[in-house]
Amino acid sequence: MARLTPSPFSPYPPGPAVAADALSTAVSPLTGVRKRLLETLWQAGQPLGGYELMRRLEATLGRKLTPPVVYRPLIFW
Repeated sequence: MARLTPSPFSPYPPGPAVAADALSTAVSPLTGVRKRLLETLWQAGQPLGGYELMRRLEATLGRKLTPPVVYRPLIFW
């Protein structure tokens, strides 16, 4: 596994790759949207509001999203 740079906001260095590994053993699988949401939050390096996160995901995924598409994965974690 590649060495991950820890977030300046957390003393824990897990990052998306380690989180994805942990979530792959969870009851619900790590779907494409969940994975992209996790990556987007990690890359931001700062807290994001739901609508800002939705805007960034829309740009990444190339499609229009509704608020539940963003908030449901956040509840999952």
